[in-house]
Amino acid sequence: TSNSNIIASGNITAIGNLSATDISYSGTLTATSDESVKENVALADLGEIQRIFSAVSVKTYTRNDLEEESSRIGFIAQDFDNAIDKTSLFQNIVNPIGEELLGLDYSRLCAILWGVCKNQEARLQALEAKKSRSSK
Repeated sequence: TSNSNIIASGNITAIGNLSATDISYSGTLTATSDESVKENVALADLGEIQRIFSAVSVKTYTRNDLEEESSRIGFIAQDFDNAIDKTSLFQNIVNPIGEELLGLDYSRLCAILWGVCKNQEARLQALEAKKSRSSK
């Protein structure tokens, strides 16, 4: 039923797609990111990251598929889908859910934010260097 709860403890492994409308957890969520499982590692294009960041805005909304109608804050998957070039390596941010819906990999959005911070840090350092040269 729609109000059923599943409680599990210990390690849970899902192979393939796992779909749920509402998941709560306490503790940590760790994704495999070890170098040994990755090939063809290269720096991401910070310009492309900045472009995606600039193209997508945070939205507020209410969900029409849940019983509770409280306001929420977040993103619209289609905004990212439209902002990301179809040949881009960033396509794994937007993923289909079933046949009709799109979802976002919010953990990959952290990489977008990290890239934007790297861009801002570089700009800040350049401005500080310019200010230091002009004050001498």
